[in-house]
Amino acid sequence: MKLFLALALITTTSLAFPAFAQNNNMDESMALAREYTQSFPVENDIDKAIENMILQVPASDRVLLKSILERNISINRLKTASELALTEVFTTEELRALVAFYQTEEGRAVKEKMPTYQQKIQPVLEDMLRQALQEFSLQKQ
Repeated sequence: MKLFLALALITTTSLAFPAFAQNNNMDESMALAREYTQSFPVENDIDKAIENMILQVPASDRVLLKSILERNISINRLKTASELALTEVFTTEELRALVAFYQTEEGRAVKEKMPTYQQKIQPVLEDMLRQALQEFSLQKQ
């Protein structure tokens, strides 16, 4: 019986230490994720996305669409989701590097220029997807 209790104690204790280490790592990862999202407020991206989206509808519908989008997009919910996603996708070391990079002049420039880069690539990707869908449609006939 004493042997069983000793083994149970050892097993429980050894299982608790990795969990404790992961928890400390998670705390640091969450702090880094918050630091990252504070460096680049999501509000700016949301405002740009809303402005781009409302340009896709007739001018007479833009005020209504903008008010609906603003009412339905929760900045706090998006920040929380972003921070959780960062901690799930990146290791603590990667988050440290990401935060450090984006605090540099080059990192800030990359962040600012990324939407322009994406706008240049998007038509190429859309063209490829359109061709793939056309091929798919032809093969289904």
